[in-house]
Amino acid sequence: MQITYSYVILPDLVTTYSMRYQGPNQNQALTFSGNDIRQYASKLGDLLIVTLEFNKLTGEETKLMLFPPIPDFFPCQRSSVP
Repeated sequence: MQITYSYVILPDLVTTYSMRYQGPNQNQALTFSGNDIRQYASKLGDLLIVTLEFNKLTGEETKLMLFPPIPDFFPCQRSSVP
């Protein structure tokens, strides 16, 4: 299985993602972007969720959840305390 993703930080500090999922059998490749990716802010960073498979008959879904690492574009400023 291989997961690749990319992101763009827009001028208004909104991050947009695209993601590609390569299944364990190497013949299932899925690409997600825009509304295909659910994005939630958390203390661990952005949580991304995509639906890999949906069974219409049973209503069951297979989801992939990912916390992608993102470089710190706004490093903490240290201030000295007298």
